[in-house]
Amino acid sequence: MNWHRIVVCLGFLDEVVGMTAGNMQFRNSMNAIFNFLKHNLSAIGVTLGIAIITFMIFNRDENAVLIRSCTVEDLEGVRMAKEALDRGADVNHKTTANRRLGAGATALVGATCAGNVDLVRLLWARGALIELQDDQRGTALMAASAAGHEEITQLLLDEGAQTNAKRERDFTCAMPLAASAGHLAVCKLLVDKGCDVGWKNAKG
Repeated sequence: MNWHRIVVCLGFLDEVVGMTAGNMQFRNSMNAIFNFLKHNLSAIGVTLGIAIITFMIFNRDENAVLIRSCTVEDLEGVRMAKEALDRGADVNHKTTANRRLGAGATALVGATCAGNVDLVRLLWARGALIELQDDQRGTALMAASAAGHEEITQLLLDEGAQTNAKRERDFTCAMPLAASAGHLAVCKLLVDKGCDVGWKNAKG
């Protein structure tokens, strides 16, 4: 048996099975998985894959679905997130691994990076902690500033996001992230809210 192919297959399953059950997209995804198994694994591997699919369908990790919703565009992502939250997902969950967002990702920061304003609003309304830091990008305000998302930056500032909060991994904050990327409109928003323009990082 080709174990490398099995590992690749399982990674593919992890990406797809988290989609919402009971809709056409999910059924199409299941068909794609079965076809993948059929053409890439031995009979034993197919049996193993089907067993894993069955287990994952009936033991879906709603936290993983919530994180994955951040990588889905616009209203579909909002729908996925709302259903996951309604089924008990932790709005402040940090993922241990995610191919697109990386380890330590939070839904709020993920939605911010994607520029999904409606999803950011939903997560905030459902109790997302605005100062909770993603292991890679810091707070949602830092992520919005670095990406140049003006509307989300304004929304987070209006909800009380701290302009001078420092990212744990390198002690940077929102202003230099926006400035280094050339997002002048975001810089103005931060200054208007009292951001320290004389900020220095740990290296000075």
